[in-house]
Amino acid sequence: MTWEIVSDGEKLENGIIEELNINPNEYKTVKIPYNYPKPEAGTEYWMNISFCLKNTESWAEKGHEVAWDQFRIDIKIPKIPSLDLSKYSDLTVDESDETVSVTGENFKIVFSKESGAISSFGFKGKTLLQQGLVPNFWRAPTDNDCGGNDRSFAHRWVKAGLDNLKKELKSVIVNKKTSDMVQVNILLNMIAKSDNISIKTCYSVYKDGTVLVDNTIDVGKKLPPLPKVGMQMMLPDEFDHFTWYGRGPHESYWDRKSGAPVGVWYSGTVTEQYVPYIMPQENGNKSDVRWAYLTDNNVGLMVIGSELLNVSVHKYSFENLTQAKHTYEVKEENKVYINIDHKVMRLDGDESWNPRTHEEYLLYPGNYKYCFQLHPIENNRAEIVKRSKKILPK
Repeated sequence: MTWEIVSDGEKLENGIIEELNINPNEYKTVKIPYNYPKPEAGTEYWMNISFCLKNTESWAEKGHEVAWDQFRIDIKIPKIPSLDLSKYSDLTVDESDETVSVTGENFKIVFSKESGAISSFGFKGKTLLQQGLVPNFWRAPTDNDCGGNDRSFAHRWVKAGLDNLKKELKSVIVNKKTSDMVQVNILLNMIAKSDNISIKTCYSVYKDGTVLVDNTIDVGKKLPPLPKVGMQMMLPDEFDHFTWYGRGPHESYWDRKSGAPVGVWYSGTVTEQYVPYIMPQENGNKSDVRWAYLTDNNVGLMVIGSELLNVSVHKYSFENLTQAKHTYEVKEENKVYINIDHKVMRLDGDESWNPRTHEEYLLYPGNYKYCFQLHPIENNRAEIVKRSKKILPK
């Protein structure tokens, strides 16, 4: 049995327990001789345990991992300090009939009064966004979602119009302006066939370029259980390297994540996050995400959750994935889609043809609230860790 204590991707302690000597159908308490780490603000500490073969067997080589587990170390962590904004220049705000522009030292964000979304986000001369955040409640149906004919979730989602929601922008209001922070409030309705989804989004733009996105969502009671509750945006194609702190390295979901350990610095290209199921469907989600980062290897956009998030990145649209019946019909585009989701409905039930899904994994109509940050940042590992350990001043 090998063990290790890790934090921020760094190994603090490790060891090996050579002799277990436990007979079948028996148990034994094994003491692991580790020391409690000295806690740092904003840091999680994990114990990872692995059981491997001591000798080569007919079915596997020496060192083959038979089982593993992971435990978060219960330790009191110091309070996270606030982000220091004093070194940044004051914000300026320009408002017209069409837009609201917020400009800081190294960035400029423009909100469209026509769409109610960020229309552009520039940082140190780079364009970070092709399309700003838009609410999203759809996923490409899985095989299980389609089971049960007209009783299936997929049938009920399409019947309710969740695959083709119409957006009705109610208002775009700037209601707080200081030299450190500006708030832009968006109110809109997403109109389905059977009911509406009302969304209030407050964007708080800070003078270092951080954008706090605070969502309050009211889902109409006539709608069926939702595929997901979240937001989507698009980045230019060159932001094709993805790094995250959450479960990995493979995809994981609400009801299918115990085989994916929590880790820091999981990474790969955006294309590598696609899982080529025989029938194209929902894929590639990363659950329990603390933060995620997309970069062109010079600068990037960091997502930091106020709570655990679901994050996925792809180079194709939901529409393409929904309509495709074979993998070769999934076409990459010259853009990167990132989904920042509060909840994603389960993948499985006890069976799919009824369908039969456990209640605790359904997203029923009602009220949802979730919050996250967008942070433009240079591609620097130390800066990424440092930023993840700060909270925004109130």
